[in-house]
Formats: sequence, structure tokens, C-alpha cells
Amino acid sequence: MDHYCNRHFYPRTDTLVFDGRGTAQILVPDLILITSLKEGSKRDLTFNETWATSDHWLQPNNVAPSQHWGGLYTAVKARAEGNKAEGFVAGEQNS
Repeated sequence: MDHYCNRHFYPRTDTLVFDGRGTAQILVPDLILITSLKEGSKRDLTFNETWATSDHWLQPNNVAPSQHWGGLYTAVKARAEGNKAEGFVAGEQNS
């Protein structure tokens, strides 16, 4: 079923790396929660910049992934009033 739908139907703990686009939002695979969000600007896979929880939102709103009726998050968005309002640094594998 997982391969057919290209989704996971069980929780997993993983470290994922994404390409920054210089935008305020990054699309992510099905997501329940973030334990930490880090970013790097040197393109060397060292992530020296940690985002505070007040710097980002998980999107879409009101999905309630921990509820049996809930959905999953599919994006991380920089908060306009946070310290990272400029968004995710453009570059490969830096977010």
C-alpha cells in the first residue's frame, strides 16, 4: 500500500533535507510534527542556523494530525512576524 500511494501509513522519525528556494514556504512529505528545524547557507550539509518554533508555521492550518480524523501537514512556512520572515535560503540541500 505504501508504494502504491507513495505515502507512509505509520509514523517514522527521520532527518530530511530540502532544497531552499528563497521563498517563505517549503513543501514537505506527509508530516506529523517537527522536533527541530535547521538551515545552512554554506552548502556543506552543516546546519548551523536553528529556527525557533515562533519562526515557522506548519501548513495547512487545522489538520490535527494526532487525531484519528485529522490530516497531515504538507508544508513549512516562515512566519511573517518571526525572525526568519525572509524565508528559506535558496540553495541545494540547505533546509
